[in-house]
Amino acid sequence: MTTYQEFIQQNEDRDGVRFSWNLWPSSRLEATRLVVPVSCLFTPLKERPDLPPVQYEPVLCSRANCKAVLNPLCQVDFRAKIWACNFCFQRNPFPPSYAGISEVNQPAELMPQFSTIEYIVQGTFPNTGARVMLFIGGPPTQGPGMVVGDELKTPIRSWHDIQKDNARHLKKATKYYETMANRSGSEWTQY
Repeated sequence: MTTYQEFIQQNEDRDGVRFSWNLWPSSRLEATRLVVPVSCLFTPLKERPDLPPVQYEPVLCSRANCKAVLNPLCQVDFRAKIWACNFCFQRNPFPPSYAGISEVNQPAELMPQFSTIEYIVQGTFPNTGARVMLFIGGPPTQGPGMVVGDELKTPIRSWHDIQKDNARHLKKATKYYETMANRSGSEWTQY
């Protein structure tokens, strides 16, 4: 049996997402009592070989100012064929393509193991710009994109180190970031 902390860590490792909370408020009253602001650290382009992109459009909340996507945290009434948005609590009907939905026949977006799903967003929102923001608190010190080690006594590389080919992690980090850029660019050129 795993501990709650191990369970949270497994989910973060699987999805590449870390939230400032671990439970979604179940009512508007609970939502108003949140003390910590809702925030998220997201790993862009997290590879999930066990989860290929879903080849259909996401099911969106019908409230005009919400448009949240159906997900495993939504409450679902399989008999009435409706789902409740977990952001605005709007009750939404399932589209006709979900006519066969039941407790034993669920789409991927309702299964807990598929809490992260890749859709063909360009097809969903054509000619709509998107923006990815990255907020960094320092240089990467772990993983394939690291540019400096963990020890604080190790100085970050300088231009002179790079010019003299004396930057310890430069080649590996450059290769990693070029691969990420090519992967990101190639995914968008498909559309």
